[in-house]
Amino acid sequence: MSKIILSVEETCDIDPAELDKLGVRHLPLCLRNETTGEENPKITLKEFYNEIRHGATFKTSLINEFEFTEFFKNLVKEGDVVHLGFTGGLSGTNKCAMDAAEKVNALGGNKVYVVDTLTGSGAQAIILREVMKKLEAGASAQEVVDFANDLKMHITLNFTPEDMKTLAKSGRLNKVLALIGTILNIKPIIYCTNEGKFAIRQKVISRKKALLRMVELFKENYNFLSEYVYILHGDKEEDANFIKNEILKDERFAKCNIVVDYLGTIVGAHGGPGNLCMCFTSEKR
Repeated sequence: MSKIILSVEETCDIDPAELDKLGVRHLPLCLRNETTGEENPKITLKEFYNEIRHGATFKTSLINEFEFTEFFKNLVKEGDVVHLGFTGGLSGTNKCAMDAAEKVNALGGNKVYVVDTLTGSGAQAIILREVMKKLEAGASAQEVVDFANDLKMHITLNFTPEDMKTLAKSGRLNKVLALIGTILNIKPIIYCTNEGKFAIRQKVISRKKALLRMVELFKENYNFLSEYVYILHGDKEEDANFIKNEILKDERFAKCNIVVDYLGTIVGAHGGPGNLCMCFTSEKR
């Protein structure tokens, strides 16, 4: 059996150094500071969120077909490739990956398989973690692809922004609605749909109630399919830990592997500082 290599974009919000330790190949999306014009600034995530707080606007752009083609050409020298891509519902990156895979596969030899995970962030990370288990158990590339395509429909990604200013600046929310929401202290809970797009699940009054509702949604829907639970934050670790502690008050969840970490630049550029994201397995999204 050919060696199987896993690859992702860094939209999965696992630190690149950790991905290296796991043996997972990865590519970053392009990040641009629209305020300064700087491409792919060398800043930490804490600095990234601080810059947004001080008025900077960041935009992300896709990995193009040429970059994917070169990336896959190198990987297939080692074996078959299973690429777990960021949702095609929000980015053209996945289409570029699929087109590149088709070109590389036409050359013969080892194959590239591209999965549109229809999600990102911690949900994409959970798929990666569970796929790794399947590979360790001896699954073939096609079995891994089939498994990932099934699992992706059973992972919830919920997030709630601290305010709606960054969503409005990024074009993800009407500016008038954002202003009204800010005045009324409305905190939307947004989720990733079956089509891999963002939609409002519920509107809650006050940040505290939004965080508590995130906990309730977890308790109501988590199905123990994966022990991994991701709580990711836009430089607001105290809120992430509040949610973690609320969950652990219930002994049913004592064995969950709860990962608290920074929310990466892709969702962070749209949700802004204080954004809080939860990802976990569930019967439906």
